Amino acid sequence: PDITHFVAMLLRDLADITSADNIQQARHKLEKERFDLVILDLGLPDGSGLELLPSLHYQTVPIPVVIFSAQEMNVEAIHNVAASLVKSRTSNQNLLDTIKALISPTDSSESLPGATTLSNSPNS
Repeated sequence: PDITHFVAMLLRDLADITSADNIQQARHKLEKERFDLVILDLGLPDGSGLELLPSLHYQTVPIPVVIFSAQEMNVEAIHNVAASLVKSRTSNQNLLDTIKALISPTDSSESLPGATTLSNSPNS
């Protein structure tokens, strides 16, 4: 099943989801819309989702980023995102809890579950 559709279904009661199939589409949407959170995949057809990190961090208000990919991230990249989850090791509940913690600033003392490593590819 398409991971974008799966994540949209999982988050349907929590957030409105806007998807981009590649880096070019993502850049265009980031220029036109405001987002509270970005879920990035590392394996996009036109490059790595990590290419978007500089533009996300230099927004007027930096946008929290969750990497959700099938690929492992290096330690340096993990320090530049709010959470990094590997698809094969992340339960639906863990993904949901991580996203809730990032978009609900009311309880900032809550630690992010599974914030050590996340990996995801677009259609895996």
